[in-house]
Amino acid sequence: MVKTGRNKFKFFNLLLVFVYLAVVILMLVFEVGQRRKEIIDGVDHRLQAAASVVKYLLEDDFHDRAVSPNSIGIDEERMNRQAIKDFKNRNGFEWVYTVVEQGGNYYFTAPSVSELEAMERKSWYFYPFDEIPSEFADVFITGIPAAITYSDGWGTHRSVALKERSPLGNVYISCVEYNISTLYSEVSGGILSSVVRFAIVGLAVIPFLFLNIVYSIRINRLNFELNEYRQSLEGLVDARTHELTRTRDELIEHAIKDSLTGVYNRRFMTKRLEEEMGRHTRNGRELTMMVVDLDHFKLVNDRFGHIEGDRILKDISDIIKENLREHDVFGRYGGDEFLILLPETDISSAKLVGEKLLKVVDDMRSQPDSQRVTLSIGSTEYLPGETVNEFLSRADFKMYEAKKSRNTVFC
Repeated sequence: MVKTGRNKFKFFNLLLVFVYLAVVILMLVFEVGQRRKEIIDGVDHRLQAAASVVKYLLEDDFHDRAVSPNSIGIDEERMNRQAIKDFKNRNGFEWVYTVVEQGGNYYFTAPSVSELEAMERKSWYFYPFDEIPSEFADVFITGIPAAITYSDGWGTHRSVALKERSPLGNVYISCVEYNISTLYSEVSGGILSSVVRFAIVGLAVIPFLFLNIVYSIRINRLNFELNEYRQSLEGLVDARTHELTRTRDELIEHAIKDSLTGVYNRRFMTKRLEEEMGRHTRNGRELTMMVVDLDHFKLVNDRFGHIEGDRILKDISDIIKENLREHDVFGRYGGDEFLILLPETDISSAKLVGEKLLKVVDDMRSQPDSQRVTLSIGSTEYLPGETVNEFLSRADFKMYEAKKSRNTVFC
């Protein structure tokens, strides 16, 4: 009876050990799966955010023109290649590229290129993408972002494709790829370390036959360690996502702002002009434009140097911006010439705005008394049906009429 009881007790203990080990293994497998899923979700979020930034690295109409092997010159291709490469290296990505579809075939339009590939071919623009993943090809049809994972001799990789449209409606996909081998290794290393620690503890406790109590303590400890590790991984993913978001915001800011004055640049002003003209067409409200040119600015540069000239240019930009309404649009159009869009403003009200700007610039104390800069402002109201160039030409003409007198507004 005693022997039978001992055998039952041994069997019960062995059963507890088996159940315990089975539960631990299942928990570890589950934790590995969960950690990897969390990593993939975080990486996908980062890659999709990066893919949405790629279009800002290229000219706005690039994919309107990227329709055939000879439609993009080698100089523009090299410029795009460098911008893509810098973005890729700065954020630690493996590959960044865009793809178009023509007649059922797929072609790279703005790919990142390794040094070896650059030696192999002079041009990679419109190079066939014969092995495009089927998931990426489906993005052209469904518009739903796709992500794939694959492994090769260089590790495990995660790649995302995002559907985009050019201003004229041409469809293309932006793709970004990242090597996730290191993140997977960190998960595996953390899990293996926990397994080794737990095995040592388990072997030490088994002889004392208090397996049910000790095992629950060890499980709680293991869960606590895994939770801390998960929080560490979440912090890593959040930090990298935040860094990518900040980089994207900086890229957008750089793409639309003039680096010297901090106001909008020519490309953004042209785009906003088109939008305001379209809004005028829809609601019929007034739209007035001003072309502002600095009088005697060349003399300032010649006499005081370009550093002083840049400072005055920045100061004048700041004071003009401070004296405009919040919904007015102000930008540098080139050199010492600026553009101001005044939505819902007729020509008479625009003239009052211009005269106010003449006064505040003339009163600036930061200008040298020996060579003060004034403004010549040409102002004109949008006429329904005219093009952007026609609208700009009329405003530019008004500005040149103002230049004849200087320090005046000509409407």
